[in-house]
Amino acid sequence: ETVRDFATQGLALSVLGWCCYVQGKYEEALGVSERMLEFGTAKSDARFISWGRNSSVRDLIALGRIAEAQRLMSEIENHIQEEGGLTSFLQSDQVHFAGFRIRFALIEGSRNSVEKSMIENRVVVEKLKKPCTQLVEFAGVCACIEGLLFLMGDAEWRAVLEEVMTAFEGYCESYPIFTSRLFYYKARMSSEKVKEVALEGWQSAELYNMSVEKTLLQTFALEMGIELRMSVDKEEIKEGGGEGRRATIRALEEHSIDRE
Repeated sequence: ETVRDFATQGLALSVLGWCCYVQGKYEEALGVSERMLEFGTAKSDARFISWGRNSSVRDLIALGRIAEAQRLMSEIENHIQEEGGLTSFLQSDQVHFAGFRIRFALIEGSRNSVEKSMIENRVVVEKLKKPCTQLVEFAGVCACIEGLLFLMGDAEWRAVLEEVMTAFEGYCESYPIFTSRLFYYKARMSSEKVKEVALEGWQSAELYNMSVEKTLLQTFALEMGIELRMSVDKEEIKEGGGEGRRATIRALEEHSIDRE
């Protein structure tokens, strides 16, 4: 900002917002995303306008502010149509957009809506059978995987999930901070050695201090009746953000464990 290097300043905002997001600091991430959108608008830079809007949707979903996220998503859908469809964009953007669509279907919660979204975005889901290469694809990849997990009772979708998970493992080799999420998904897929797989995820989450993943893994352990660590610091639950916090509270209530 001081030297008026606006291109690098925009990139720095993107990286800062992403760092806040993966640490579960969703309010901070949203603040940065909104700054990036304002920055792009002020500089008439379409790239940073797009990044700011995409990141804002990501952060609003994480915070559980779904109506606001859907309003911004309408703008994104209009932009997609103006540019000639999903495949007109870079792969990282395609993964973002497909992930948002599938995430909204998951929030709706019906099998029909999730499968419909998966079919409509199949061209992007198929690309996830090869390891992603960019950090920013993480949220979109996770949404796609969670959509496949939702549908994995169907043999066809289970087969797609297994291929995507193999590629996700390669992605995690490039970016080890995602390893705890990998083991969380593996635990959800497993029919045996569930505790061992979840524990590996927990250890990785501890290593990289991934509060969101710790919350997700602890919730999964409660749902499965297995013990990883039967206490989670209140601050960790708070940092876990919208999805993780709500899931934890649901699991606590289902198992009649005092919420506080």
